This record gives sequence, structure tokens and C-alpha cells, in this order.
Amino acid sequence: MTDKKHYFVAVSESEIREIRLDDNEEEFEIVADDDELNELRESFLNMKEHANTATSFIIKDPFDDRRADRERDAYERNLQQVYRKIYDLGTAETKSKIRETGIIN
Repeated sequence: MTDKKHYFVAVSESEIREIRLDDNEEEFEIVADDDELNELRESFLNMKEHANTATSFIIKDPFDDRRADRERDAYERNLQQVYRKIYDLGTAETKSKIRETGIIN
């Protein structure tokens, strides 16, 4: 088992950092080991893949939203998983922020 470390997650950028950046971006602090960090990274990759696939369907056939809608739905499910993982791994402040915003059910 690896040691847990503190990380800062920027969902809008799909980034996980070891230091907090001093900009206006919303970051969530988590405490995770290597395996948990890899799971979160995998969820970010899945989100990006579904977003890219939805975009390609729209470009190929802009009048047929059904296929793109399925990818958008998958993207939303992955986004919920990301926030759930951030909540589960989050500090007390992170959990409070997520509860206040109602991001996850």
C-alpha cells in the first residue's frame, strides 16, 4: 500500500496537481494513494473520450442527435463519478463545498 498524499483537482481542466495554483480556478483538495489517483485519472480520460465522440457525431451528422446524446449522457455519468470520487477522497472542506453546490446526488 502506498502512502496517501494531498492533491488539488481542477475538474474543468481535468488536472490533478500536487500544489494549489493561485488563480481563480475552482480546485478541490483530496487525499489519495497512487491507485486512487489512477482511478480518478481514468475517469477524466473516459470523460474526454465521450466528449470527443459526441463532437465527432455532431460534425458527421448535425441533424441526428441520438448518437451524440448517448455520448453526452455517458459524459455526464462520468462527470458524476469524478465528483463522487473527489467527494470520497476529499478533505472536510472539499466535502463541504461539494455538498453546498449539490453537484452530486
